[in-house]
Amino acid sequence: MDDGSGRSDGGDTLPGMTIEVPPGQLYDLADGLTATSSTVAAVPARLGDGAVGGDVEPALVSFCAAAAAAATLVAGELDWLGTTIAAVADAWLGLDGSLLAPPGGVVAR
Repeated sequence: MDDGSGRSDGGDTLPGMTIEVPPGQLYDLADGLTATSSTVAAVPARLGDGAVGGDVEPALVSFCAAAAAAATLVAGELDWLGTTIAAVADAWLGLDGSLLAPPGGVVAR
């Protein structure tokens, strides 16, 4: 574990932990990330090209290009993260369904 010095001896491990998140909350998070991705993906079109004339134009053009590229990358990451979280929720529900007996039923071993 890193002790803040930038060195790690590799021998320490963190204690195990369990994080319980209802699948519905995961789906809500995934939907929110995907919706935010769509909003961020629209940023490049809203920025324009930065052509305003005058001495500031070269810097503004460069800024708009960089901001548009960053927005495109962030939108892609948000979309990927939302899709991944939804897939994890699907997998957890599938695993729960295979391990837990339905009400009044049994699970074969």
